[in-house]
Amino acid sequence: MNMRVKLLVAIILYQCCLFVHAQGLIDVRHYSIEDGLSQNIVQDILQDDDGYIWLATWNGLEKYDGYTFKNYKSYPTDAIKLKYNRMVQVVKGSGHILWCHTYDDKVYPFDTRRERFEDVFACHPQIEECDLVEKLIPLTNGIIWVVASDGNLWRIDEADYQKNNGVVFLPSGSVPQHGNRIYSVVLDAYNNEWILTDRGCFVYGKRELSDKRNFKYAVSLDHQFYMATSTGEIVLYTPESGIKEADFGRIDWDIAGLLALRDGKWGYD
Repeated sequence: MNMRVKLLVAIILYQCCLFVHAQGLIDVRHYSIEDGLSQNIVQDILQDDDGYIWLATWNGLEKYDGYTFKNYKSYPTDAIKLKYNRMVQVVKGSGHILWCHTYDDKVYPFDTRRERFEDVFACHPQIEECDLVEKLIPLTNGIIWVVASDGNLWRIDEADYQKNNGVVFLPSGSVPQHGNRIYSVVLDAYNNEWILTDRGCFVYGKRELSDKRNFKYAVSLDHQFYMATSTGEIVLYTPESGIKEADFGRIDWDIAGLLALRDGKWGYD
């Protein structure tokens, strides 16, 4: 370990000690099946708007209210049956819906008020059901995007998924800029849903608004929408000027993301 690395480690440890000293001792408690948890293997965790903690476990969905755990999973007598109760991801949608990604790469919404799982595709037998799911991306406009590892996409309207246009399937290659690898789906201030792929980017419902460049990262700030490649090329989108190079030009080093900062500005790492 060289001297610069040693110095950096020493500074970090010193700052951590100062933080712990200022905050007092941190109270850490370990929970297991002895405390009512149905399964010790937890794949994901979130806190909903009511303060409840939800855990995606290998034995279903778990709710913790600060005192006790309650387990939710599929049983043979249930109207909606999950093939696997093993959960790998849970994300918070709008309202009282949680979206669960199961071990067999399927997706089910869970209604926290009714305390039951729902089947989105039971209302849409003509649409190819989610498969090879890689990640779930909820947007603040009430839309959740399901991303498959082969580039296929499903757009689900959380409030109206039972209606005819509530679920839309976009296979990989649906437009020239729709590649086999989906980096992200980002909502801008104009309610445009940008899909960033390895072949370029496009906006859902406005496919003429697209670009062939390989943008991996995006951030929406007020009425400005920035996109960036990993090699440092950054562009700005506004309805008046379209997609154009950012004023400061290209960055001379690789970047790993765009960030919205608390002071109303943005940064990159």
